Amino acid sequence: MTRLQKIKNNFINCLIAGALVASVLIFVLYPFMCMLVRSFHINGFFSFDNYVNVIAKYKSQMLNSIYVGIIASILTSILSVIVSIFISMRGKILKELLTLIILLAFVSPPFVSSLSYLILYGRRGIISYGLLGLSLNPYNKYGIILMQIISFAPLNIIYLISLIKKIDKSIINSAIDLGAKGSSVLNDVVLPFMKNGILITFVLTFVRSICDFATPTIVGGRYSTFSSEIYMQIVGFSNIDIAAAMNVVLMVPSFLIFIIYIKMINKYENTTISRTNIINKLYLKKLGIEGFIISLISLLYLLIILMQYIAIFFYALFKRSEGVYVFTSEYIEKFYKYDFSSLIRSIVYAVIVSFVCVTFAIIFSYMNSMLKKKYKLTNILSIIIMIPFMIPGTYFGLSYILAFNKSPMKLTGTAIIVITNIIFKQLPITTKMCEGAFAQIPNELINSCLDLGGKNHNVLIDVIIPKIKNVLSSVVLYNFNGAMTTAGSILFLITPGKNLAVFDLFDSIYIGEYHEACVFASMIILVVIVFSLIMRLIEREKVNVV
Repeated sequence: MTRLQKIKNNFINCLIAGALVASVLIFVLYPFMCMLVRSFHINGFFSFDNYVNVIAKYKSQMLNSIYVGIIASILTSILSVIVSIFISMRGKILKELLTLIILLAFVSPPFVSSLSYLILYGRRGIISYGLLGLSLNPYNKYGIILMQIISFAPLNIIYLISLIKKIDKSIINSAIDLGAKGSSVLNDVVLPFMKNGILITFVLTFVRSICDFATPTIVGGRYSTFSSEIYMQIVGFSNIDIAAAMNVVLMVPSFLIFIIYIKMINKYENTTISRTNIINKLYLKKLGIEGFIISLISLLYLLIILMQYIAIFFYALFKRSEGVYVFTSEYIEKFYKYDFSSLIRSIVYAVIVSFVCVTFAIIFSYMNSMLKKKYKLTNILSIIIMIPFMIPGTYFGLSYILAFNKSPMKLTGTAIIVITNIIFKQLPITTKMCEGAFAQIPNELINSCLDLGGKNHNVLIDVIIPKIKNVLSSVVLYNFNGAMTTAGSILFLITPGKNLAVFDLFDSIYIGEYHEACVFASMIILVVIVFSLIMRLIEREKVNVV
């Protein structure tokens, strides 16, 4: 490579790095700082009064959030471990089917569990009132905890299943060959290996719980949490100063938990992945009472997930008349009269977010993974990019209002601010997924391309992307699902006349129109499923062509 070519390559790399730095600073760090500064703002002067008021007035809400977060995190972690072990011990076909059920729960709108909870177990619930004749009050802290457990478990289960696959098969085989019983292998080998992973699921669930505004708002009733109170401060009282201070207070435990998460997740970077998922050699029948409990709890949870989706589709097509449920097309007809602009807008936004976010993540991951030694600035960018992941969604959304409400970067009221917010909110996970795929590519392959005269963009386009195309399809799907169902971070960025489908769903639930809400939820779920099938078909076509 000539000197001129090296200079040209370095210039291009610096240009790309500069663009990455600028975008991250503008759309992540700058809004973050705007919110932080605003939290100390009272009538144009610097003051700690906002924090004094927050601590004095909303101490009980914070304690409620911590209580719900701890209980939900403990129970969710236990449930996730049990179900992940149950699924991992199934045969290939059954395992894929059960995983599909978990994935369905994972990609669904954030309010589906709460909606199905009210339909099945509310004052006029199908089960509580229709079958048992009970009129229960579903609006309390126990409803919040139950719904968070059901909603948060799928992500933990998917993570723990992937973790179980990393167990070295020689360890299991050695234990079995030495005469260890199935329960001993489970307790002495599998669970100890999962220990740090279980802690990770706990801390992530705790962060998600204390930042969750939707579940407490829908099923909490008079039991108010800190996150739901932030929602009320903005929507009900337009008190941005207090909301800013509350978001900063809520950020502190999230930030501390995130540091713990980073330290624990690094322990798995050098874990060797087994070629086969050998845990299915530990048949549940050989685990005795433990196997029975694992099967019972797992089947009950999977049944609950299926029931909630059956309830959603059932309630969209049936209504109660004279004590019985009869088929009706009334709610479907109402939906056809509904302005489809919000659903179409959601799909368009989701498609844009999917491909823009993946493109950004690929370039950043390449700069970070392949050029880290040469461009140390990417290490700093890695930390900044993770900020949206470790702060509450309401913090990140409200920060965009404060940052981009005046010239020269006035974006409020536009589609750009919503799309940009979703992109950078999902970017942390997207980059981690891409970096994980990059790590699987042998360095020898990349060095060979460079030695033969290939440039950085040749390595990226001709070597890396073809090797990780299957992962990229999953990343695109993740971003589409996230954009279709995200709510917290863009809650305050949506303007009248430019609503999204997920908020039509939330509004219907909030005012008690459960039948219409079920139709909205069904359509969002179907859109996500159709897009998933399209991505799978494209992926298969690529495989067949190769």
